[in-house]
Amino acid sequence: MESTNEIINISKITEGFFLGDRITATIDDVIDKFKISHIVNAAGTDIHNEFDTTTMQYLTLNWNETPKQSLFNSKDEIASKIVMFIDKGIKKGEGVLVHSVRGQNRACVVVLIYCMKKYGWSLRKSIDYIGSKKHDVDIPIYFLNQLAQFEGRLGITEKPTIRSETWSVDGVKDDDEMIMRNTYVNGLSVKEIQMKYGRMGGVGVKSLV
Repeated sequence: MESTNEIINISKITEGFFLGDRITATIDDVIDKFKISHIVNAAGTDIHNEFDTTTMQYLTLNWNETPKQSLFNSKDEIASKIVMFIDKGIKKGEGVLVHSVRGQNRACVVVLIYCMKKYGWSLRKSIDYIGSKKHDVDIPIYFLNQLAQFEGRLGITEKPTIRSETWSVDGVKDDDEMIMRNTYVNGLSVKEIQMKYGRMGGVGVKSLV
């Protein structure tokens, strides 16, 4: 376990929910500062869990970074476990950290699955959101293809709604989602809103803000 005063690789997804790399997941100062009590290790085949499981709860995903790696099982139970585990930590008022080796690929996949499963967001919307929080996301096409298939199974592609496809307030179902929506939209310029939505068949500027 490490302690450091240097800049760390951690991104805040929403209140109590953070994304980082393998080093971040070993630093005592990070664990204490952000009150981390739950860790999702998205690279269990490459990284061992650093902290004692009597004081830290782990969800370990043994995902390899290869085209042959399947992110989901037949009933998408992994996706349900991810949402339940993250929500458990957040609802306790504690911190949840998702990490992989670099925090650019497998950990980001976990965040995308969470947004798609919990909020019914489309894959595009989820990618837009995580991209606003972390600027070096690097998910390979073979994982993006699996996420697109997952989107279809959730029924988002077949039955698009204003809530799942755009950043309109219509359909926002709880305060947490509203905070995430407002954080994202407030970070956009009017030009970006027009480019992303006005020219792509989405909602207009007035209905977004």
